[in-house]
Amino acid sequence: MPTEPKKVLCIHDLSGAGRCSLAVILPVLAVMGVQPVALPTMLLSTHTGGLGEPARQDCQAYGHAALTHYRELGLAFDCIYTGYLGSSALVDLAAEAFRLWPGAFKVADPVMADGGKPYSGFTPDVIEKVRSLCRAADLILPNLTEAKLLLGLDPALPSTISAISMVSSSVTRRPLMKWGSIPTLPTQRLISLPPPCTMMGLKPQSFRRVTSWITRSFKLSSTMALPPYFTTMIFRLNRWI
Repeated sequence: MPTEPKKVLCIHDLSGAGRCSLAVILPVLAVMGVQPVALPTMLLSTHTGGLGEPARQDCQAYGHAALTHYRELGLAFDCIYTGYLGSSALVDLAAEAFRLWPGAFKVADPVMADGGKPYSGFTPDVIEKVRSLCRAADLILPNLTEAKLLLGLDPALPSTISAISMVSSSVTRRPLMKWGSIPTLPTQRLISLPPPCTMMGLKPQSFRRVTSWITRSFKLSSTMALPPYFTTMIFRLNRWI
């Protein structure tokens, strides 16, 4: 008998050009056998990474109306996945989704900064709201600059090994075991370091001397990249589809 696919509510922006956000998320999740439900936070002609000033359309009003409609339909989401929330009101929209589906597994990617500084529009008040949203999530996926902001640290703090390790130990947490099908440690894979240093199934000898105790203790055969200052658990979706 066919099994209904898991539903993931994807709360992200939609960029017309640039191969990012919902334009990438939706087909990837669909190919993986998950049913993605798009909730665009903002329509952009391009992404904001160096392609000039994009045309923008805020989707706050649409978002709240869509959440109301989904509740009326009785839709149940297995996961809520948030990304770029470009204003205080859009962070509130994501928080509302968390509240309406408390049983969903909540993943927050606090897209708000990189390269030692916050993105335009992310004032201290907005950053505090993102911080509050992350407290309500089961899994957060910050980059190093975002992790520093979440911890109230100077985002321009030098990225020494000790600083990275301190930030990593503060923000890394295991997802709550609210799904009985979450795999055990031997079936998990590690991701360490950002691209281009990540590589599937390879463990260069030159990196071994700096791998953390986490990488050494698991001794997994399917490590992705090595050192280890940020460690994210990747779960095989077919275990819970």
